Amino acid sequence: MAIPVYTREQGGVVAVAVVCTLVPLLAIVLRFWARQIVHRRFDASDAWILVAFTALLASWIGVLCMVFEGGLGLPEDVVKATYGRGAGIAHAKAGYASLIGGVSAAYLCKASILSLYRRVFTLPGERLPFYAVGALTLLCGLSTLVGYFAVVPLAKQLVPDPHFTDAETTRNDGFQLYTGIATCFTDIMILCFPLGKLYRLRMDRRRKIGLMATFMVGFITCIVAIIRTVATYVNLSNSATVQTLFRGLEPTVGIIAACLPLLHPLLRCSSRDEGVDRFPQSPRDGASSSSSSRAPASERRSKSR
Repeated sequence: MAIPVYTREQGGVVAVAVVCTLVPLLAIVLRFWARQIVHRRFDASDAWILVAFTALLASWIGVLCMVFEGGLGLPEDVVKATYGRGAGIAHAKAGYASLIGGVSAAYLCKASILSLYRRVFTLPGERLPFYAVGALTLLCGLSTLVGYFAVVPLAKQLVPDPHFTDAETTRNDGFQLYTGIATCFTDIMILCFPLGKLYRLRMDRRRKIGLMATFMVGFITCIVAIIRTVATYVNLSNSATVQTLFRGLEPTVGIIAACLPLLHPLLRCSSRDEGVDRFPQSPRDGASSSSSSRAPASERRSKSR
């Protein structure tokens, strides 16, 4: 039985879920639009970001199921008295599915960024640090996903009001702290990795600072992960709504940050000096522009007259 939305907290969760689905979708659409402008081929980075958005979509669908089927946003005693144990079971199952989808989306968008780095960092001295960062990220991601199945028995996580032993509670608290540290650690590694090369680029200082700032937007993901970890581990907020939203915000910001560095062609096309003339729409246009640039100076002056 569907639970109606009649509280401000329920409406807020639904609004956040919708916005946090549409904004990353818009970022991905702009990313592929920019790819068409520069005639860039579909690569592994694009594939990973699509898979990450699919996992993110599943995560937010799980949150909506928690609202409409499990009573997220309502007091627990009201949900139990009005909708019975079935609502609690639906809340637990949808919450677990949302959790797995959010964690998967967070690490999949990191895979997208690392795939982008693979095309940029091609020098022999840059390969070893790149593979080290990729291996550590893969290890943290796999250990996090396996931990959600192994730390606490799955049967207890899919029922309302599970009774955990003291050992299970201790392991779960330690694992929650580990997931937050692993997320922040991998985010900082991935975001700091290209800054050295960007700083050594020979370009205008303003453009260089803007490019570095674009990559550093991903640090917002670290801030969200830190707040989530503190709120969960230190119990600053016992609200299931707040903890659920923070779990979904982390991969949402990650996908947006993974798309931002590839949107520069859209900004350049809006400029008259560096616009469409710099990115020909077809090979014929590119040939005509290159042939005109190779024409003799006298012929170009006569055309201008």
